[in-house]
Amino acid sequence: MGFTGGKHGGADAIVDEVPYIKMFLSKYSDVCAMVSSQPITFYFGFVRRRVEI
Repeated sequence: MGFTGGKHGGADAIVDEVPYIKMFLSKYSDVCAMVSSQPITFYFGFVRRRVEI
């Protein structure tokens, strides 16, 4: 799997639930890392790509 970063259509950061991040890192720890596991919000947040109309 190639990780390209935000400038090339990928992601620079992903904010998700820690158990899912740990499961993801068990497979891709050679190219990805979790840099912080501090809670930053007490609510759900959603992000999607903006579509120009």
